[in-house]
Formats: sequence, C-alpha cells, structure tokens
Amino acid sequence: MKTWKACLICFGMLFMLCGCGSNSDIKAELDSVELELDLPEPSGRSARRLDEVDDDVYEQQIAACELYIEAYELTNTVDFTEKYKDDVKKDRVAYYCNERRKELQLDIATKLQDNIYSMVRAVEDCENISAYITRVNYDVVNFYDYYSEYLNSNDETDALCTILKVFYEKTNVLVFRFMAEHEEEFVRAALVRIEENARQNENLNMYIAENNELTKALNEVYGGVSEDYAVPISEANIRLARKLLESDSELAEEDIDILMQQLGEPTPEPSESPTPEPTETPEPTSTPRPTPTPRPTPTPRPTPTPRPEPTPTPRPQPTPEPVETEPPAPAEPEPTVQESYYFELD
Repeated sequence: MKTWKACLICFGMLFMLCGCGSNSDIKAELDSVELELDLPEPSGRSARRLDEVDDDVYEQQIAACELYIEAYELTNTVDFTEKYKDDVKKDRVAYYCNERRKELQLDIATKLQDNIYSMVRAVEDCENISAYITRVNYDVVNFYDYYSEYLNSNDETDALCTILKVFYEKTNVLVFRFMAEHEEEFVRAALVRIEENARQNENLNMYIAENNELTKALNEVYGGVSEDYAVPISEANIRLARKLLESDSELAEEDIDILMQQLGEPTPEPSESPTPEPTETPEPTSTPRPTPTPRPTPTPRPTPTPRPEPTPTPRPQPTPEPVETEPPAPAEPEPTVQESYYFELD
C-alpha cells in the first residue's frame, strides 16, 4: 500500500514538473517578443495652437495603429495555442498572451504620449493637455482593430462600410480624419454596398435598414455627397423600397404607386438649374399648338435657334416690324419639361 502511495506521489510531482516546464516555456517565449517602437520623430517646433500640429498628431496615430496591430500579431493566442496545445491549457495560453500584449501596448502608449506631449506642451488653446494626450491614445486603441481589417481584408468594401456604420455617431477624431482623407473610397464603397443590397430578393427589411444607415452615415460624415453618387444611391434605395412593397401581396399596384409617390419616386426635388418649374397641367395658349409629330421631341433644345425670353403674359407681344397680311404666327410651342430625377442626401 505504501508502495502505491509513493508511486502516486511521484507521478503527481512528475506531472506538476512537466506542466510547470511547459508554462515556463511559453512564458519565456512571450517574454522574448520585442517590438520596435518606430513612431515618427516629433518635429520639435513649439506650437501655439492645436490646429498647428493636427497633421503631425494624425501621422503619429496612424503609425501607432500599425504598432498595436503588430503587437497583437506577435502575441496571437491562436498561434500559441496550436504550438502548446499538448502541454498548456487554452485558457492559460490566452492569459499569458494577453499579459504580454498589455505590456507591449503600454510601451506603445507611453511612446505615443511622450511624442504628443513634446508637440503640444506649449499650446495656448488647450485647457487640459493631459486629457488631450490621453484622448489621442484612446482614439488609437478604439480604431486599430478596424484599421487592421481595412489593411488586411480581401473585401475592402466591407471594411470601409463597417467603419462608417460603427463610427459615424461617435466622436473619434482620428477616425473622422481618416474618413476625410479617404472620402472617395468610403463613398464608393457605400454606393457599391447599397446597390448590392438593392439587388437582393430576400430579407429586404434588413437590406433597407443597412442602406438607410449607410445613407445617414454619409450625410453625417460628409454632409452629403456629389450628384454622381447621390443619384445612383437614391435610385437604388427607391428600387429596393418598391421591391419590398411589391412583395406584399395585399397591396394593389395603385396603392404601391401612391406609397412610392410619398417616398419621392415620381416627384423628386427639382434641380437648381434655371429650367422652367414643372406644372401639373399645361399652361393654356390662345392658339392651337402645331406639332409636326404626334408628341414634341423630349430634347432640352427644341430648335437650333435661341430660345425667346418668356414674357409676363401668355399673349405674344407685337413687334415693330410691319404686320403681314397673313395672321400672326402662333407662339412657339412650349417644350415639354422633362422632370429631373435628382436626389439630394440631406
């Protein structure tokens, strides 16, 4: 019996020694991980206002994002779990990796804050420089994961749309500067996603919600977009809305048309160009309107001659030239106004 007890004790001690050895190995390997803190050197100039160093601060933050990404990759739990899967429990591996990552992140934050302080220590328009420096690093910590997706994702559209949807209602100065620097990319990505959603035939409510959120984000971040993007975005949203209404078997075509009118499909806001304002009924004329074809040609210039200036009354004014024996020529037909389907993003 004593022999068995001795064997069990020896086995337990051997198991503990083996486990300790494996834990020591992973800790030693993680401790050997080094990160070169190659942030840009501060300019050294003594700024008096924060806006004088905006560009330098942004450059420091983007470089810090890349260091945070590198620190995460060097302490990736998945890699160490696979390497020590036979010797160390997964939760212990995750613990060791997280602890070493925190140490590396602290080194990055310290270096970043030292650099920022050297740039803003003499500014006169910041009441709390310490809080400003802390916020600079806070913005980096909250953005670097999404920035990593942007750098490494195979689908840049998805990464950019995610950044838009996550941050458009937040106050992350770094992200808004990043979105301003890459405005064309973000707007194009939103258009691509909105048009993709408009081609869907199932779960339409979900896609409408995403389109609405992306449209709202573009308005919040950029104050609207150019006509080249606003028009196709509005058209895609209207197509998707009509598709949703048509999927409701209880709605008649007339009801759908009425609802689409309320959504703005047939009555878009007129453009700001100096074109005649559309009217619900054609303006009466004193003489019949001659038409060489069954309907006027819908072109912006009805004749190659200059178009006469509109008169305040529908009756044509006499000219000083002698009146011919024939009755006066009828007034030139008004061109049919082609409604401009222009949509603005508020």
